[in-house]
Amino acid sequence: MGRFLLRRTAQAILVLLVTTFGSLVAITEWGNPFRMVGDRMIPPEQQKMLNEAFGLDKPVFVRYLDFIGKLVTGDLGIDFQRRRPVFDLLAEAAPNSLRLALTALLIQAVVGVALGMIAARYHRSFVDMVITTCSIVITIVPLFVLGVLVRDTLSGVSVFGWAAFPLIPRSLGIHTTWLQNLILPAITLGVGALAFTVVLARGAMIEVLQADYIRTARAKGLSERKVVFKHAPPATP
Repeated sequence: MGRFLLRRTAQAILVLLVTTFGSLVAITEWGNPFRMVGDRMIPPEQQKMLNEAFGLDKPVFVRYLDFIGKLVTGDLGIDFQRRRPVFDLLAEAAPNSLRLALTALLIQAVVGVALGMIAARYHRSFVDMVITTCSIVITIVPLFVLGVLVRDTLSGVSVFGWAAFPLIPRSLGIHTTWLQNLILPAITLGVGALAFTVVLARGAMIEVLQADYIRTARAKGLSERKVVFKHAPPATP
């Protein structure tokens, strides 16, 4: 177990190093981050000053080692356009990102487990085939395409008189709450990752429904609904 964790940790570090180095090369070697600000071209003299100020005049490996050293200490530098520390900008966005991630994960777990249980209950039937196929197809669809479909389908829809899905694009003067702004993106992310949860829950549920204690529950005369939704779910992961 310890060797497995060590190997996985080393792989994660290697991926992180390769990704960050590739990003550095793509931005600074194959492009020019100080060429333009908005629609305005920056003069070459000012570009040279900026390269010196941000250390872009150094060799790429020196810049990368400097970046890694600052990353370890939490120094992510200053945002060029906003003139603010990058760490502060990330800290401001972190609560919203965390809220969105947790909501999407909740949707994925609840809907995925429910669909997986239904598919397992009707194993090898038309219902099982439809649920499994649709889940996989939804996952194959690019996330931005799924987002557009969800927006066009739910935009402007009200739930019990409450505008749960505000109209997009919004008219001027229309103010929405953070919850209204959260629902559509969370549904997109949660639904987009359904396949893994559905397949996992379905496989676990099929195995559980073949267990001895489930056969015993059925032999005692319990209804199939109680067997599936009361006795079987606690044993599923």
